[in-house]
Amino acid sequence: MESAIVIAGLICVFVIGSVYARWERIRRAYRIVRKKFGRMPEPAAYDYKEISMYWNAVSEQALHPLDDLTWDDLDMNQIYERMNQCESFAGEQYLYALLRNVSQDTASLEKMEEKMRYMEDNEREREEAQVKLMALGKRDSSYYLPQVLDEIEDFQIGHSWFYRLMQALLFLSLAGAVILRNGYGLTVFGMIFICNLCIYAVMKQKYEIHLELMESVRGLIYTGRELTKGTSGGYEKRFGEISMHVAQLGEAEKRLRKATVRRQAGMQGDAMELFATYLTGATLIDFTMYNQAIRQLKRKMEHFKKVYRLVGELDALISVVSFRKSLPLYCLPKFSQDSCVHLEGLYHPLLKEPVLNDVVMVRNSIVTGSNASGKSTFIKAVTVNCILAQTIHTCMAGIAEIPHAYIATSMAVKDSLMEGESYYMKEIRSLNRMLGYMQENELVICAIDEILRGTNTKERIAASAAILRYLEERNCLVLVASHDMELVKLLDREYEHYYFCEQEGEDDIVFDYKIHRGINEKTNAIRLLEYVGFPGQIVSDAERIYRLLASE
Repeated sequence: MESAIVIAGLICVFVIGSVYARWERIRRAYRIVRKKFGRMPEPAAYDYKEISMYWNAVSEQALHPLDDLTWDDLDMNQIYERMNQCESFAGEQYLYALLRNVSQDTASLEKMEEKMRYMEDNEREREEAQVKLMALGKRDSSYYLPQVLDEIEDFQIGHSWFYRLMQALLFLSLAGAVILRNGYGLTVFGMIFICNLCIYAVMKQKYEIHLELMESVRGLIYTGRELTKGTSGGYEKRFGEISMHVAQLGEAEKRLRKATVRRQAGMQGDAMELFATYLTGATLIDFTMYNQAIRQLKRKMEHFKKVYRLVGELDALISVVSFRKSLPLYCLPKFSQDSCVHLEGLYHPLLKEPVLNDVVMVRNSIVTGSNASGKSTFIKAVTVNCILAQTIHTCMAGIAEIPHAYIATSMAVKDSLMEGESYYMKEIRSLNRMLGYMQENELVICAIDEILRGTNTKERIAASAAILRYLEERNCLVLVASHDMELVKLLDREYEHYYFCEQEGEDDIVFDYKIHRGINEKTNAIRLLEYVGFPGQIVSDAERIYRLLASE
């Protein structure tokens, strides 16, 4: 009697301890999501090869994908990192794809906004969804799912007939041993059992990585189902997208659970579980269940892809809501039918202490100004906001009215020793690819920083003027940052002019980073040499040579 009480007590302690540990784990997850929401993300190392795999799988379907040069010119990886508060691998991949696909469909952006508003207004539901997404996690192997989904049949274990044959022999030999009740029957059973055990041990190593990916598949289906339950199920009731696809994946999830449950048990390191895994493995039932799961998943692949997208979308949109809350100022863009860009209180999202600027671009424009005055940052701010308006329906400004347009840039050009191309060759290829985007029925916003700086002055001015005049005749809106006063004067009639300037004191230079209409012919390159501490001899010699050149 006493021993029974002790055993019952131990069971109660174990159950209570397990329940408490689970409760504490969930409570800790809630604390984490509450602490992170609305704040700048912590610095982290990102593997963009993994993060971009979903985008690589769906990019061919995108109508207006941002090209790699524009993405790199505008430091979009850093902007991605600035807003990424996703809790799952699917969310991180979807957010990346979202930023790379410029949408010209106002209806889809409004639908996205409705979802974000819902999550912003329903805090408790949002937090529950985040905790469920956190459980899905960010295991490295999970990021490779988009790469293998269209080739899932390759994951099947070959020669399935052989494993079924060995299964049949095992059970027949066992039946024979029981019926005959002699040493011969047991010997045959033992030999087949050991043979199957060896087959299982060898093949288990081969398909271990496949099982890990299948665990991610099952985890995604499970998360999709969980998001339709409890408080977080309100989102599903409102938008009704996930449940219909999850319902189609019930049988696939069941088979995947059977195929992966023993791997999970073995990963715990429990000796008894490990023994049970190999004992059951000798039946080779894992292989047949695994192949059944793969076949079922292949039949329902389109539904799984929808769940992948919808779970990732929810995670990514919550991240955008958090990003908005972390900003000092943002607005929802209005889309106009004409080719005018109107931004008030504009700033760049990566600046910690931004200076707000207003701009109304109705024509192509050239921005001049001395070095470090802010002209390059300004044209990046304009183009980045035009992208974010059409991807996450968010602008870093007080007022934003822009047209739907494709975005192309030529800014951070670098020469390439590996490709054997000079700076100038890379630059003209960059500009030429921009010309290829021009279409009569689709506006393109072009941003160019210091056009053709990789060649001599006279040819640079001539070629730059010709390119910019060509663009003036096309369906595009061009924003150029330049030091070349000769180029500015050549294009005085075709382009509007803006400038940045600074105030010089005795010991320092003060930049206000405010944009002005007109042209700034003032230069400060030599003054900056003095400001950063170059020897006086260099500064005075530079001034003398400059006066000599200016007088010619």
